[in-house]
Amino acid sequence: MEAYLQGSFGQIVLGPDVVTIGCALDNRLVVNNPIASSHHAHIRPEGDGYRLTDLGSTNGTFVNEQPVNPHFPYLLQAGDRIRIGDMTFLYETGRPEFQTPFAQETGYKDTPTAKVQAIGFRAFSQSEQFGDQPPTPYFTSTQVQPISPTFEQPQTASLAMDNAHGTNMVMPPQPYESTSTQSQPSQPKSNKWLKVLLLGLAIILVLGAIGGGITTYMLTRPKPVMTVTSDFLVGLTPAGSTGTVLHISAHNFSGSSAIIFLLDNQPIASNQHITSDTNGNVKADLAITSGWAVGNHILTAKDASGYTTKVGKPVAIVEQGQAQTPGPNGAPSDDTSFSLVVTVRFQDAGTGKQMDPFSETLVITEKPDSSGGTVCQSYDDGKPNSISQTADNGVPIQITAVFSCSGTYKEGQLSYIETATSLKISSTNGVSCVARTPFVYQKLVGSFINHSIINGTASGDSVTFDCSLGINTQLNARKGSWTGQLS
Repeated sequence: MEAYLQGSFGQIVLGPDVVTIGCALDNRLVVNNPIASSHHAHIRPEGDGYRLTDLGSTNGTFVNEQPVNPHFPYLLQAGDRIRIGDMTFLYETGRPEFQTPFAQETGYKDTPTAKVQAIGFRAFSQSEQFGDQPPTPYFTSTQVQPISPTFEQPQTASLAMDNAHGTNMVMPPQPYESTSTQSQPSQPKSNKWLKVLLLGLAIILVLGAIGGGITTYMLTRPKPVMTVTSDFLVGLTPAGSTGTVLHISAHNFSGSSAIIFLLDNQPIASNQHITSDTNGNVKADLAITSGWAVGNHILTAKDASGYTTKVGKPVAIVEQGQAQTPGPNGAPSDDTSFSLVVTVRFQDAGTGKQMDPFSETLVITEKPDSSGGTVCQSYDDGKPNSISQTADNGVPIQITAVFSCSGTYKEGQLSYIETATSLKISSTNGVSCVARTPFVYQKLVGSFINHSIINGTASGDSVTFDCSLGINTQLNARKGSWTGQLS
């Protein structure tokens, strides 16, 4: 591809060699400017185009007033304006002799202004280019009339004074012509309107050159397009929470460029380094972190040259566990029903004596995101349930109890309270005891440590039993731990 740089220095045609730029004299393009580094940047052919690379300069390299990432090749497009220090160059493609020259001079902190000047128009001859007009003939071929014989009056050369300028001019003898046969000479036509037309045409051509350059720039500049999908939805909007990802697919970015993502036009802090490929395409999973505020947002992206997706994509950020996203540490989502097989280990809170562990099954039933799931056991139904056991002294006993429950599961956290509303113990030796109810039989609180294991603390109230034969007995409060696993 034919390309060149245009600046106040003239034109440099880009060929197969690297064009080095800087203030050092060994550069191919020497920028005599204190703001430019000695070896500031270079332009290298690559594929079907040319790439500009900033070589770690002190004051940076700018394309269309956007900074270029140091040591990161930037694919130049026709019409790109490259600024190094106070000097700006225009990158163009095609044959240099058909392009409009470009010159720009700015102060270091001024907003650069491109000045485009036309240097010639091929529509005219060489003399017309410099403002000369072809001579207007005194007579046209159709104006020439046969001249009748003339009779010269004998005259001598006379001397006349040009009163306007004070110069002497010799007036030659004038022939005597018959008025009946001699046509009067026509006066030279005024070229005022011709000059106006030429000036107007020059302005049109200059504006056309500028407009053509702008049109080419607008048509060739990158126009990034992005799509966003997710494994989770809020309605039809892609959603996510901390620890999940958004699937990004995009194209038309600058080639091999760092991509910056913006949430509501604010850059997202991320440790990820996502770049486009050489063709400007992006395929990546964008991780959602705790720095993303919960709520509805618009996601956009831009490359290192400042080219930004014009149409933002709506995304919803939710609390962990909502919208079927995993809870903390990969715990089940809030709106999922599941069961836990739980082992409880109690000890007497007063004496520290370890009690026999027991197992049970907790049932978590899904509810809307805002409330979380409920937690109960199958026999926490308010109906009498009986079990047979053996007392410490070896005497068989039967326990009949009525239990109710309350509990919640949300964002990986579980709380379960089982309350005894009636409890009676009967033995085969005729002794029976009735508990003073209600009391908390057990309270379990815990959180998931990974996607399937949960643990926490356990406790239970002290309770007094009124027994037959006028005997009362006291059961101390209990404390301990518990572990559960998804069944």
